[in-house]
Amino acid sequence: MVYAPALVAGCGDDEPEQTSTGTSSESVGDDTAETSSGTETSASTTLATTDDGAPESTSAADSSTGTDLPTDVLEAYEAAWAEPDEALRLALLEIAVMDDVEFVDPNGIIVGPAELSTAIGDFLAMVPGGSVPVADMVLEHDGHIAAAWEVLDGRGTVLVPGVDHITLGGEGRIARVHGFWYELPPVGTVDPVPQAWLDAWNEPDAAARVALLEAATTADVVVVHPSEGIVEGHAALSALVDAAHGETPGFTLSLRSGFSENALAWYVAWESTAGGTGVLFATLADDGRIAEAALFEGDP
Repeated sequence: MVYAPALVAGCGDDEPEQTSTGTSSESVGDDTAETSSGTETSASTTLATTDDGAPESTSAADSSTGTDLPTDVLEAYEAAWAEPDEALRLALLEIAVMDDVEFVDPNGIIVGPAELSTAIGDFLAMVPGGSVPVADMVLEHDGHIAAAWEVLDGRGTVLVPGVDHITLGGEGRIARVHGFWYELPPVGTVDPVPQAWLDAWNEPDAAARVALLEAATTADVVVVHPSEGIVEGHAALSALVDAAHGETPGFTLSLRSGFSENALAWYVAWESTAGGTGVLFATLADDGRIAEAALFEGDP
């Protein structure tokens, strides 16, 4: 979701120019909190849902507040973003996130429920009665979630749309959130790393493909694939691409959008000649190559 004092303060202004190229991870400025790398998981966690696919609404009494709180992770996380009471907000975050949760958006990096609660409190002070409800469809597989959201003011007016890539950790709670603001921009020029990733998927020759993957990804890259699950390393990723070419002769992967970025990651929309469309969230290593790629079919 969005920790965006600067963004919310400028909501009356024109939307800032979106970049259309994936870029390497760099310092996010003097005000950015220092943090370790994000917690990652390959555990498969299925959220409780109703028959229509929406998160199941459940609640439990919190003994410290005497208030019924949701037990569903996404419901508790969403409720925390609208809760002005600090004690209740922390109680909701204890349900929703892990103790070392990492929250990253274009403003920088926040670590831990206490820092996140403070950031949410700052947001609510700037937007009284504000909230950040999840909008549209939630995509989920292998412990990863893609969810669209909207920042609303106290009258329900949409201030800012965006998308989260959420990684689940122990007990199905949130270990990491990568937030992105606004809608994806149009297709534009592409930087070398995402271009090498794209070229690798379109390369039928195995040796040439591995060379491209080495340029685009780290040696221990983790790919979270909607049908194949967790794939690790260049050899396994190259085999995954080879299978796509075997199933669809002349297989190609192309972009449907430009890139949206935060301090540690970018995301983009894709399509293939196999008939699929979806989004890719790439978490970057220090050298700007892809350390983790989470692919989703469909749009959040």
